[in-house]
Amino acid sequence: CRDLTCLFVSYAGQPPSSYLDAVLDLPSEEFCALSLVNVPQSETVEGKYCFSQQYSQLDPDEEREISRALEGQSSYLDAMRAAAVAPFLQQIARAEARDQRCLIIEDGGYLAPVLMDAMARDLTVEEFARDLGHTVADARPLAALAKRRTIAAVEHTRNGFDRLERVLSAHGHLPLPTYSIAISHLKRSIESREVAASVLSAVESVLNAAGRVLSRRRCLVLGSRGAIGGELCRHLRARLDRPERALMGVDLKVTGVSAASGFTEGHQLHDLPQTHWLDTDLVIGVTGESVLRGEDIEAWLSGSDHRTLTLVSGSTKKVEFAAVMRWFDDLIQRDEARIDGAPVTLQVQEVLDPRTARAYGHRWVFEFGGKRPTKQIMTLANLTPVNFLFYGVATEIIDEVLAQLLSVSLAAARDDVEPAMVGRLLAVDRDVDAEGEPIAAPSRGSTTN
Repeated sequence: CRDLTCLFVSYAGQPPSSYLDAVLDLPSEEFCALSLVNVPQSETVEGKYCFSQQYSQLDPDEEREISRALEGQSSYLDAMRAAAVAPFLQQIARAEARDQRCLIIEDGGYLAPVLMDAMARDLTVEEFARDLGHTVADARPLAALAKRRTIAAVEHTRNGFDRLERVLSAHGHLPLPTYSIAISHLKRSIESREVAASVLSAVESVLNAAGRVLSRRRCLVLGSRGAIGGELCRHLRARLDRPERALMGVDLKVTGVSAASGFTEGHQLHDLPQTHWLDTDLVIGVTGESVLRGEDIEAWLSGSDHRTLTLVSGSTKKVEFAAVMRWFDDLIQRDEARIDGAPVTLQVQEVLDPRTARAYGHRWVFEFGGKRPTKQIMTLANLTPVNFLFYGVATEIIDEVLAQLLSVSLAAARDDVEPAMVGRLLAVDRDVDAEGEPIAAPSRGSTTN
């Protein structure tokens, strides 16, 4: 591949200069490396996004065009999609000029789901670009162009898998051949265990920096029956004091309220006893959906005996706490902030390591004028995955995962998908193996383990 564009997913951690040197050492005409950087703003929790100047330099006109598109985006997901559109369409144009085709490989479902949704809705290139904040004068049907110049899409994560599934459900088919490793045995059983371990290691490091310990926390896991959530709960049951009281879970797979796992779980947060929520002081979200609400935070601030509530994302890009962030935004924009009718003074501070002064996130300090104790809500890693504050998932594991992703990508590039499988979401270990070969369904009456 002599025309590769990589839009890096950038979290709260800073890339080491040695990594950047290696990336930028590649020939610029063959490899373009891009990444967004978060720019804090006083009026919003999310801030805004622009291109990082640490990576490849764009043509000035192209950078201005993408910067205009980014101005209107209010979330990381929307910003990444706006950032991906222009380079993708330019790469398609280069492929046309050279009579070549493109392959989309994703880690989070940024481009492929919106591209295939637009193709299924028969949008033009111009309409597709406009929906994502760009101005492109091209009235050609997007579906015809993309099918002619795009081989396939390959997805890495469960979030991206679910977004593709929603497109499939909405339209009955996926316009491009589509593969995913998200539900493979390697991802669900092996990597998820190590992701959970790395999340708790990062949380514990930040807690220790503040003189606190993990074992004494009262923890709520959002997505407790998922691959990562289940592993988190397994680890926490061994780490928390009296886990039958100190651990709770919320997951849509739970019917009503259940204690079958050895701790209390609910279908929704409001299914759990209010006293359980008020006793919580650590929330770890791994659902990929917005679960916690602003009114839940208000109830905690008004009724909990704890002074600090720590919010942590374990697998997604701020999604679990989207409603809470909107509540924060609304609160800081009011002329007079109130919690449960009482006036409150709100301050936002950085959470700093006392030894290195490294920023670990933000602390929202609520002062009630002496009538109630001061409370704080800590948002670690700006609510991006907390394990990337440190080392993410260890290379020993992630290399195996990326090898599987590469294997499936090479299978997709061979462009020999069977006609009966066109239009489906081809998942490794469910529909195909890691080489892209179909997995035969078990014959009737047979037993598989």
